[in-house]
Amino acid sequence: MTRFLTTTLFFFLLATSGILANCNAPTGLQSLNNSDGVLLSWNAVPGAISYWLKVENANNNPQVYEIEIPVNATSYLVTNLNANASYKFKVRTKCNGEKSNWTDYISFQTASAGGGTGGGGGNNGGTGGTCAIPEGLTVSNITDGAATLSWTAVTGAQQYEVEVEDNENTAPFAFNTLTNETTITVTGLAANGQYQVKVKSKCGSGLSSEYSAWVFFNASASTSGGGTTGGGTGGGTGGACDIPTNLTVSNLTSNSAILSWSPAAGALQYEVEVEDDENTPLFSFNAITTDTTIAVIGLAAGGNYQFKVKSKCANGSSEYAAWIFFNASATGGGGTGGGVGTNACTTPVNLEVSEITTTSVKLTWSPVAGALRYEVEVEDDENTPAFSFNALTGNTAVLIIGLTPGGKYQFKVKTKCGGGQSSEYSAWTLFSTALQLTAPATGSAGLGVDHPALPAFQVYPNPAASAVAVQWGEPTTEMLSLSVVNAQGRQMMRYNNIDGAQGKIDLSVSNLDAGLYVVVMSNGKVTQSRQLLIVK
Repeated sequence: MTRFLTTTLFFFLLATSGILANCNAPTGLQSLNNSDGVLLSWNAVPGAISYWLKVENANNNPQVYEIEIPVNATSYLVTNLNANASYKFKVRTKCNGEKSNWTDYISFQTASAGGGTGGGGGNNGGTGGTCAIPEGLTVSNITDGAATLSWTAVTGAQQYEVEVEDNENTAPFAFNTLTNETTITVTGLAANGQYQVKVKSKCGSGLSSEYSAWVFFNASASTSGGGTTGGGTGGGTGGACDIPTNLTVSNLTSNSAILSWSPAAGALQYEVEVEDDENTPLFSFNAITTDTTIAVIGLAAGGNYQFKVKSKCANGSSEYAAWIFFNASATGGGGTGGGVGTNACTTPVNLEVSEITTTSVKLTWSPVAGALRYEVEVEDDENTPAFSFNALTGNTAVLIIGLTPGGKYQFKVKTKCGGGQSSEYSAWTLFSTALQLTAPATGSAGLGVDHPALPAFQVYPNPAASAVAVQWGEPTTEMLSLSVVNAQGRQMMRYNNIDGAQGKIDLSVSNLDAGLYVVVMSNGKVTQSRQLLIVK
């Protein structure tokens, strides 16, 4: 009897202390058609370590696939489904040592082949038009655990994507959902917690706006209904918390540097972040200061580094300023600008487009003397679904994925040198993706059709965790190359001189992080690509 009572009391204490927490099923399941497929989404669940997603055909219930989604994602883009077909999906939560029940099935319909996406076209069903950023974002009815978010309706918007995150000194919190309303209530906030929210519009034909500026707010510690905040960045008491400007680097030695910036209106403090850059030992520095200058020590001689700063005001924080790059002097000399002296930071030239497939291209340019990084910007052009890509790279080439077959695009590049120097952007270079995989172009002059066809290939299993097989349909006498590229265009793996006669190659992907990748195969004349999802 004593043992029974002791055991009962033990489990009672576990339950009441929260150790035996509930593992709840996700809520808010939604689907949205876009130009790439169907975006399935759900609300975040406290305590989740991942989510399981199952997609089935609505007719006779054959399973399409079942995959595990990382906890920092509450959506998944489903591709390669039949056009104008009925499907259904459900989700469950995986917690520490247990799983929730599956949600009820949610049915969805794919778009017609060649027709408008986004639920049949909507108000912006064509390929033109714009999708405006929502305005008037406000936070109201704030309590110690919830808040109501609202914004002004956007003409042509079919849905809105809302993102809420924790801010300073607040327990981790992430909320992301799609809604066709202009108001939504967020729960699960911590008393006195600091949060930020932003929203964007999703219109027809896969068009999405940029996100609105962050709006900051605090969850009340005791009231049952709060006031209203928002109306732009800053939230709280209103007004903006400006991003610091004029970031500079001075007094460089072999192991130290002085970082400085101009005062920002309303700033009470500044948060400074310094990281190592390419070919430099790992280095991380993060500090909060009330000054507009700070000394950093412990750098490696000749090392490459980058730093950024944001303002911290009474009503929240600004976004970070853009990264500024610098070099630690290899000889211990002083000066400003990371050792580039007065040399010009010139604009890149010879921009070219190659390895064109239906959904990807390789962009290249000539090296610039003194360059630490390059900033690449890609945008959609006429009669092409909205697309935007911006990245920093230390290379003079980048692979762009996720493009539309036959789409028109443009890209430009600028140089980033030491001491925060940047060149002007190059002129836009225009290009188009291929309409067929079997005849991609090898340069920027157009689509060639006289190259020998590259055998179609497949990658399986997909999604994969540790290993995949790449198999092409017909053996070939040509030597092939194969590379695996991440979503930022960085080449993670490459295999040269593959004997095409073997028809298959096995790859280990156990060292790659979870995420979306592109497998690219080439025979030196023609290039094909396939997407690969890696889950852990």
